[in-house]
Amino acid sequence: MLWTSSEKNRVQAILDYYKICNSFKIILFSDKLIVKQDIEKICELFECDYEELVFYEDNDRVIEELQQLSIEVIPVRFQECL
Repeated sequence: MLWTSSEKNRVQAILDYYKICNSFKIILFSDKLIVKQDIEKICELFECDYEELVFYEDNDRVIEELQQLSIEVIPVRFQECL
C-alpha cells in the first residue's frame, strides 16, 4: 500500500516514471493531518491490527504520531542533490 499526502497527478507521474504503477494494491491519498484516523482506515482495509503495520515515512510529525500509537515506523531521509 502507498499512503501519501502528495497530489494524485504527481504520484501517478512518479509511478509511471519508475514503471511501478502496478506495485501497489491500494493507494490512499490523505493530508495526514489526522494520522490515527488514517491508520484505522488502513487497518480496516487490511483487516489487521496496529502492531501488524510497518511504515516508511519522511515527515517528522507523522513519524512522531505513529510512534505515539506504538506503530513501527522506519524514518526515511533524503539527501539533496548538489
